[in-house]
Amino acid sequence: MAAKLTAAGYALSDPYGNCGTVIVNTCGFIEKAKEESIAEILAAAERQSEYKGKLIVTGCLAQRYRDEILSQLPEVDAVVGLAENADIAEIVAGGSVRHSHGEWRIDRQVSYDKLPPSGAYAYLRIADGCDNRCSYCSIPTFRGGFTARPPDDILGEAAARVRQGVGELVLVAQDVTAYKYESDNLVSLLRKLLADERLGGVKFRLLYCYPERITDALIDLIADEPRIQKYLDMPLQHCSDEILRDMNRKSTRAGLTALLTKLRERIPNIALRSTFIVGFPGETDAQWTELCEFVRDCRFDYAGCFAYSAEEGTAAAEMPCQIDEFVKQRRADILEEQFAVWQDEKLRGYVGSVVPVLVIGDGVGYAPFQAPEIDSCVYFNDCGSVTEKYIDVKLLGYEDGDFEGEII
Repeated sequence: MAAKLTAAGYALSDPYGNCGTVIVNTCGFIEKAKEESIAEILAAAERQSEYKGKLIVTGCLAQRYRDEILSQLPEVDAVVGLAENADIAEIVAGGSVRHSHGEWRIDRQVSYDKLPPSGAYAYLRIADGCDNRCSYCSIPTFRGGFTARPPDDILGEAAARVRQGVGELVLVAQDVTAYKYESDNLVSLLRKLLADERLGGVKFRLLYCYPERITDALIDLIADEPRIQKYLDMPLQHCSDEILRDMNRKSTRAGLTALLTKLRERIPNIALRSTFIVGFPGETDAQWTELCEFVRDCRFDYAGCFAYSAEEGTAAAEMPCQIDEFVKQRRADILEEQFAVWQDEKLRGYVGSVVPVLVIGDGVGYAPFQAPEIDSCVYFNDCGSVTEKYIDVKLLGYEDGDFEGEII
């Protein structure tokens, strides 16, 4: 959308800058995300009423709840389903328009030279939609099945980002490990990215990897290729075999333990992030305790959990033995408190090491074990003198999730 608007001559503003139109891109995945999206829409509506500007809502909430938004939020000028993202410039120019869903599609007919600057890193979407059909997840109902982008299209966008000076490209999708386009899979796509002379010394990071699709070939490539960050985000969701079965996940506790062991043996310095769901229908105290013990023993660099949210249209929402809201939230709160303790213990182990830091501003950046915008940061003695994309920093201290260091 940003590329389309830029190509049409619009200037992009910082959030709530002095602009004529505000576009709120929403999430509709779980209840908390919906609540945050609605709060943001209301805040934007109040701001736009003062500036007499337009308010457009797009994204998953717009796709999933178009009629409700139209009827309950009259301040919204246009509701743009996922199929209309490619028409965003025309919608902004057209004033108060109410758009319907249409059929979801990927539209990449943009000029990559018109992409707005992204800074030191950029997200690179390689696919959209999902075929995993986890019983708790509503994503396929409004984003559709898994649809991969052609490799040449991905390479074209990557090259445009590198021309802008990006130092790291973060590959994202609902499941990057499911990537398949004709004869290409994730490993062959990564090899094409690494071999493309236009991409120079840019590094790559993988987010949202499903454990059952992390192959030996992928592990070997991450281990052997210095331009792939030694970092994996794997949403494991649970460890109980019974809960994983009811979630329609293909993993088992034994399989997850074996995978984590293999990753750490093959890539000793790998950083691992995961998320978990507590309070899934039928989860017993024993199964919740089993999850707590599993996460404690696995020693993730970063982990978080969600209290299960019964999403309409999902199989899990119809399951018997739904857990009381208070119990779900209590389990989540306790596990989050434990995560904070275990995470601090793990991250303090990096103090004293020298790491290449991706510079994103004066005296601040991300180490290889930190995903941009998601994890902690490294602060160092820059004084505005650093011009390189990456600099070596010795980590001297750790506090409240962040590191302090000095340039080597």
